[in-house]
Amino acid sequence: MLANILRSPIGLLLVTGILIGFNFPLGKIAGIAGVSPIVWALLVSLGATIFLLPKLLLQKRLGLPSLKLLKYAVISGLVSFVVPNLLLFSTIPQAGAGYTGLMFALSPVFTLALALMFKMNAPADWACWALRLA
Repeated sequence: MLANILRSPIGLLLVTGILIGFNFPLGKIAGIAGVSPIVWALLVSLGATIFLLPKLLLQKRLGLPSLKLLKYAVISGLVSFVVPNLLLFSTIPQAGAGYTGLMFALSPVFTLALALMFKMNAPADWACWALRLA
């Protein structure tokens, strides 16, 4: 039953949302306990590595990436994971976990609003309605 839920798009969306939702209160607890945002961001990414590395080793799919792929991974990892997590965990002690979580959840809405303002693309009708509801 659990395997079927994890294979469905809605199940993956719910599980991912729940895990991301745990990120904010746990980040606040870590900040209260005196854990540095850098260390906490490292622990979050280490947790993903602990789950993925054994699977790759068992499937014998772990190999050395090319230099081009390694460069892409480092740059995209810094831009899309390291910097946002450092900002997130640095903001939680000052703004609170709830407000930080709300801003995290609304970032796609702000991106869509900016794309509409600068006429970067013609969004679908559902996107305009979603922006109006937010």
